[in-house]
Formats: sequence, C-alpha cells, structure tokens
Amino acid sequence: MNDKETRVSIPKKVTEFTPTRLHDWSSRVIGPLARWLARHGIDPNYFTWLSVVFALLAGAAMWYDHWLAAGLFLIGNGICDVADGVLARAMPQRSKRLRQMGAFLDPAVDRVNDGLLFIGLIGFGFEGMLTQQLGHLVWYRVFLGLLLAAAIAHPISSYYRARIESLNMRFQEKKPLTRAGFHLALSAVIIGLWLLPEDVRWTYYLGSVTTLVSIPTLINLARRFHRSLKLFDQYRDQ
Repeated sequence: MNDKETRVSIPKKVTEFTPTRLHDWSSRVIGPLARWLARHGIDPNYFTWLSVVFALLAGAAMWYDHWLAAGLFLIGNGICDVADGVLARAMPQRSKRLRQMGAFLDPAVDRVNDGLLFIGLIGFGFEGMLTQQLGHLVWYRVFLGLLLAAAIAHPISSYYRARIESLNMRFQEKKPLTRAGFHLALSAVIIGLWLLPEDVRWTYYLGSVTTLVSIPTLINLARRFHRSLKLFDQYRDQ
C-alpha cells in the first residue's frame, strides 16, 4: 500500500497534534522579533546555521568544564532553534525552493546540534575518567555506556517520529523527553555544575546526566518504537 493511501485511511484522531506548552510559549516570546525580521527579508536559514555555531560552542564549553559559558551558548542555540521556525511561518511568500530547503535543513541541523551537545557531555565524562580518582569504576563504565547509548538513541527516536509524520500520523501521548525536554534536562545539568562546589560536582554530574538525560532518552526510544507499532495496528484494524 502506498503512502497516499495510508494518509487517506489513517483515522483523524491519530493525526491530531498539539505543540508543547514550552514551544508555544517560546514562539509567543520570539514572535514579535521574527515578524520584524520577516519584514526586512531575513532568511530563516541564517538562524538555522547560527544554531550550529551555538551548539558547537556549548559542546566545547561543556567538554572543557566552562559551565556558565555552556549555559549561555545553550540559550543562544535554543533561541535560534525557535526563531528559524517562527520566522519561516511569518514569511509564507518565500519561494518553494527556499521553503523546501528550510524543511530539509531544520531537522537535519537539529540532529547535528543535539550530537554536538552529547559530544560535550561525553567528552567531559571521558576527561573525568582520566583525571578523577574513581572508587567505583564499574559503575562509572555503566554511566558512560548509558550516555553513549542515549547519544545513539536520540537521533533514532527523531527518525521514528519523522517516518511516522511522513505517513501523516502523530504521536499523541506525552513523551518522557521531547527535544525541548532534552534542552531543559541539559540546562538543569549545566546549572548544577556551575553552582555546586567542587567536592560534589562530579557526583552530581554522574547522577543528573543518568537520571535526566540518559535514561529518559532510552525510555523515549522504546516508547516511540512501541507506539509506532500501535499506530500501525490501529490502521490495520480499519
């Protein structure tokens, strides 16, 4: 059965989608600036590429233990991530080619950005393995294994969502870690590592990354895979 038939046959309740509250709030805040930029003909793709620069700087700052800078760069990345979409919607008169380019670049660059942020976390972790006096090396290896698994699972989860949406289907259920949630979790890690004293920072890093980033990301992948199968079961029963 081809994609066109699938789009027609999927029940309406499956295709309904509501933006997250965080994304809706961010769009409202940035909306006036985006409309001003749209009137001056600023290409939304500029913000897409600028988000890569901020993600690279944030990842490097995390790797080299500069957490205040990492937090500021992460904020810049988040602003650009929201601004490009809001600006694109404020410019419906853009050519078809530019709209298609933006539709391709945005999700592709998002994966690059998230990968750079994960590299920063992992790099700091490996640096710690070389410099810290770790009494429980087995548990530390488990931590790094979970973090590496999450770095792989995150883009796979996004791929699942993209494939489902290409068939005009949507996940309705709340997810343990959306992309906005990933940024919030990472922000909590960064704030803690910036504010906490040296003697507890390493313990906080191990615990917060595991509970706020690694485990929710892996759960999200498992749930999306399971719910993808459920969506196709609903279609089969029609």
